Amino acid sequence: MKYCYGMQTLPKGFGNSLLNLQYLNLYGSALCELPEDFGKLINLRFLGLSSMLTCLPEKQIGGLTSLQELQLYDSFELTGLGDGIGKLTCLRKLEIKLCPMLTSLPLGMRYLTALEHLKISYCFALKFSKDNDLQGLRRLKSLTLVDLPQLEAGSSSQAGASTSGQPSSSTRV
Repeated sequence: MKYCYGMQTLPKGFGNSLLNLQYLNLYGSALCELPEDFGKLINLRFLGLSSMLTCLPEKQIGGLTSLQELQLYDSFELTGLGDGIGKLTCLRKLEIKLCPMLTSLPLGMRYLTALEHLKISYCFALKFSKDNDLQGLRRLKSLTLVDLPQLEAGSSSQAGASTSGQPSSSTRV
């Protein structure tokens, strides 16, 4: 499933019927909710998601324990990633792009101990907290922050990354 523009729901029983699914790209969808059994996709390694969700549901996202790459694109209503993201301990790559209402990263980010690559771009309302949202990401090899005006206004020394609209060149942390 790719470029599923306008799709607002997934079929009932989606997670129960695709237990061996490893790659799911829902880019371009307008999902308003994830099915209750979505978290049963325990073999999922890649998830690309566009949605109309305001927050990623903890139970559904937290159940994706084998997930290695998560791409959140064009989720214009997303204000938070939710606590379920902290359960994605196998996650190696996280990319968040064009989520203009995203205001903060959850404290659960510190539990993403396998995370090696983090890219956040065009999230115009995103602010890092004083609790250091990136604390605990000991395996992080590259950090790219692009066009985050609230970050630029709040602090000019966040992890040494550029926020001037130009991508930072894989900032080493």
